[in-house]
Amino acid sequence: MSLNSALSVAKSALGTTATRAEIVSRNISNSDTPGYVRKTAQTETLQSGGVKIASIDRRVDQMLNRLDRSNISDLAHQRQLVDGMTAYTDILGQPNDETSPAAYLSQFSTDLAALAISPNSSAAQQSALASAKALAGNLNAMSSVLDGVASEVDASIVLDVGDLNAALNEVANINLAVLQSPDGSMELTNQQDRLDRALDTIAGIMDVKITTDSRGMTQIHSGGGTELLVNNKAATIGFDRVGGTLRAGGIEITPGATTRGFASGSLAGLFEMRDRTLPAWQADLDTIAGGLVEGTGRLAELVPGSGMGLFTDAGNAYDPGARAGLAARIAINAVADPARGGEVAVLHSGGDPARLSGDTSIIDGMLDAINTPVQVDVADGSAQRSLVSLVPSIVARQQSERVNAETGYERQSVSASITSSSRSNMQGVDVDEELQNLLAIQQAYAANAKIVSTASEMIDSLIAAV
Repeated sequence: MSLNSALSVAKSALGTTATRAEIVSRNISNSDTPGYVRKTAQTETLQSGGVKIASIDRRVDQMLNRLDRSNISDLAHQRQLVDGMTAYTDILGQPNDETSPAAYLSQFSTDLAALAISPNSSAAQQSALASAKALAGNLNAMSSVLDGVASEVDASIVLDVGDLNAALNEVANINLAVLQSPDGSMELTNQQDRLDRALDTIAGIMDVKITTDSRGMTQIHSGGGTELLVNNKAATIGFDRVGGTLRAGGIEITPGATTRGFASGSLAGLFEMRDRTLPAWQADLDTIAGGLVEGTGRLAELVPGSGMGLFTDAGNAYDPGARAGLAARIAINAVADPARGGEVAVLHSGGDPARLSGDTSIIDGMLDAINTPVQVDVADGSAQRSLVSLVPSIVARQQSERVNAETGYERQSVSASITSSSRSNMQGVDVDEELQNLLAIQQAYAANAKIVSTASEMIDSLIAAV
């Protein structure tokens, strides 16, 4: 090999090792950057004997990526269920907690029993009225909490839809950048890192199917097959708050409403809360309120012929066709409330001034309204249930649903953590390994620099000898 050839080979090696050193340094500096994938330089020997960087590769496992994104979707789904349920059940309490509807109903039953013993006692009448007000107020408050959670869920859906549109548009822009990036270049690997981060974001919002065409362009479909991104054209995702529907372009993708939608991700969890869990829990509260309004109106009228007992539907008699939202409207009959111009003694008299002092029929009617089994329809089935047995079971079941959601989340977290760690270990940066690589590169650089220096000295000596 001639001196010129040796000098040329060494120079090419110097350039290659400098690029490799830059890549390793970039790996180390980005070791804590979320979504950064370790880069490696692939070299190629030239016909002249020199060397060049053939490509810069990313160390990825697409199967791990798919599995991790599936776990991200499932985990985000469960997280929304846990958060939404907890916001309500923390205030609901357990059946024996003083703040639960079961405790308020129990206190009302106790005060009614005391009133039945002393029907003419003003103190007993006031206690029964106070516990009735507290029970109605608790149902109002719990209904308001559900309304608040529902509003937060809708607001979260709007935010998720905005994030989803932004991520889809980012992938569309990345697709264009990928087309313009040379194969095997650092620019291309940087765009692929951006792509993975955007796809992870999308997976957290909804489960998707991701494919890559021969040009490196990413195509995205919903779990049910609806086109979300084709080439650089992203569908606009829209949420109709009134109709409760989600659309991709003109196609409905509402979770649970169409096979073309999706089944996991934070949006799926939010829609499950919005369309299933919260309405069912509201219906439970309305069943309790309905039992109080209908039962006392039927068995213990406070004004003869009014059809209204101690509990009313915002001052009206019970209407079976208007039970939806009744928990928010249930109120004490004004005729029994001194604060509204009524007389608490009506709890005994039932509006009949001639009623005998020992006649407890009105009080007994109220006790029957909460203790006598009637046909009720709740989330866990239709059956003959009394309010005193139904209300604690509703509270316990709603708490159980929250516990089940938490258990599902914890179980999913374990699986997701294992996959995420495997993906990170496979694709992330091991600083110790990179430092060892950097040391080997420095040694190679020094060796090639010595060749260049020695060859230059030999050429100088030859020129000087001429």
